[in-house]
Amino acid sequence: MTWEPHGWAAVLVPPSMLIPIAVVHVVLHRLAGGRSLVGSFLVSFGGVLCAFLAARLHALCGAGLTLDGLAGLATDVVIIAGLSYAWCDFLAYGEASVRTRILAEVGLAGDAGLTVANLLRRYNVRVIMDLRFRRLAASGQIRIQGDRVVLGPNRFGQYLLARVYRGMRRVLYGRSGPPTCRPGSPSRAANAQSETQGQGRQ
Repeated sequence: MTWEPHGWAAVLVPPSMLIPIAVVHVVLHRLAGGRSLVGSFLVSFGGVLCAFLAARLHALCGAGLTLDGLAGLATDVVIIAGLSYAWCDFLAYGEASVRTRILAEVGLAGDAGLTVANLLRRYNVRVIMDLRFRRLAASGQIRIQGDRVVLGPNRFGQYLLARVYRGMRRVLYGRSGPPTCRPGSPSRAANAQSETQGQGRQ
């Protein structure tokens, strides 16, 4: 006996697949010690999607495989993939965005707030890069050899996304990059100043 969703069920089933994807993602990420956000996402997404495809194809074959049925299945896959990407991107943004973390820390400090010197000590360029290096090395995505950094054995997921983002950045801004990353921009000057201050405190 097979079940093929119709009406509102056909609309709600694809978005509901985000629930098991998110749950499995969180469990795998915690089991991995928080070292592989993208890797655990790819495993959870692939596993749940394969189960969904197997169940839907079984239902379609039982009811009689048609072109409309396959088109509906393809649409469901696109919906699931889009929502899953939004989920992963939301988590990555909250983890990697310095602005988000600064707002969270200032909010937790209450009415007293935090001093600018305190924030610069935590978030100058050297501190941020050191934290990123240690996380990437711990997850096996890079290896630090003396004074050089090379790609590690577990680079596939994050590195592939980095290449995609780099390509999209060139499409949007050209070779020179966004205005805030160009030589002489105020943000680059501020980064250089915060790095100098961080070195002076060490």
